[in-house]
Amino acid sequence: MKPNILQVLFAAFLLSATTVSAQPYIGANIGSSITTDSNLSQNNMLPSTISYNTGLMLSGIAGLDFGIVRGELEVGYRNSDINEFSQAGIKRVVSGSADLMNYMINGYVVAPFVFPVKPFVMAGFGLASMHTGEVKEVDLPNRPSATNTQFAYQVGLGVTYDVLNLIALDAGYRYLGASDFDLNGTKAGYGNHNFLLGCRYYF
Repeated sequence: MKPNILQVLFAAFLLSATTVSAQPYIGANIGSSITTDSNLSQNNMLPSTISYNTGLMLSGIAGLDFGIVRGELEVGYRNSDINEFSQAGIKRVVSGSADLMNYMINGYVVAPFVFPVKPFVMAGFGLASMHTGEVKEVDLPNRPSATNTQFAYQVGLGVTYDVLNLIALDAGYRYLGASDFDLNGTKAGYGNHNFLLGCRYYF
């Protein structure tokens, strides 16, 4: 399913690029960072998960708008505090942090409405780098910090509102997923939900 979405977006991007002049823009997004529980796997390790508190998502973007479609580059940041470790049904309160930087190529398809409010769908792919700070548990050895980079993808939908000729606002939902991160030999799954607001400025 993911390759099909990207192929459709890329084909629409190429078709529009041949018929419509591009308008460059820059912008930023801010929203919630809701990280799903990460399943952990390691040799001789019982099934385990870590849970997170809701955090913050920020990103900067630069792209080209062709009308019905637009393409952009995005650098994003997400942070979430680790609050619980569960193994074999036993839960422990822990303290730690998980920060994620992502570097994405995104494509959008925007409904060709004459109204200033227009719905859109989007998809993107790129790289995500996860850094976990030292995880501390009461009466147990601390887990050291770790950093790892993996392939990432995202999909989303929302609405865009043309405030002025040079300014547009976005509101929507986005899901970012990544291949399992290798954190000091422990594989950790990753999924992140975002409800975000954005602003774009056109040149």
